[in-house]
Amino acid sequence: MVNFKSQLKIALEEFWNWAGITPVQYNNDKLPNNNVLFRSEWEEEYPKFSEIESAFIKSLLEYKSVNNKDLLSDIFEAIAIDHVDGGFLDKLLQFVSNENGVIEDGVNFWMKNTRWQFAMQLYQTNVTNQEEILRKLAMSDSSSYVRQVAMNTLYKLKSIYLKEVCELNMQHENPRLREISYKLLAT
Repeated sequence: MVNFKSQLKIALEEFWNWAGITPVQYNNDKLPNNNVLFRSEWEEEYPKFSEIESAFIKSLLEYKSVNNKDLLSDIFEAIAIDHVDGGFLDKLLQFVSNENGVIEDGVNFWMKNTRWQFAMQLYQTNVTNQEEILRKLAMSDSSSYVRQVAMNTLYKLKSIYLKEVCELNMQHENPRLREISYKLLAT
């Protein structure tokens, strides 16, 4: 019997082969020069995306019963490529809540598309330290986009940390991050 982890891992490997890139290249925005990848939301054009979704759901069931960190890593990788509507992350959050630090693991995952999705959804969770998690992301994440999303979520939460993180990010090298910091402080 093929275990569910293998199904998700195989489905993800087939996706990366189809895309012609590695997960590391994807995370670093180093996409090959081909027509498919020039369009936004190109990930959903993958003809076998439903197979990833099916394997993802089976992996959630297995994770719930065995709490396997390798399987959780595969789940987070699938979330990274499903960033358009966030359906995979929604399913994960509905299924496991924050058992065994799943949310903390997600906001610290190496793929930025996973981290910004967690930052965006964190305000809808019951995690008691959500503002501290968002503060850390907004102040020190390596991706300026993750920082931006974390700041916007702090704004939604009317967080006491918003002023602090905006003031810090007004000094950031990324002009978009500086602009958003100014706008959030002005509101």
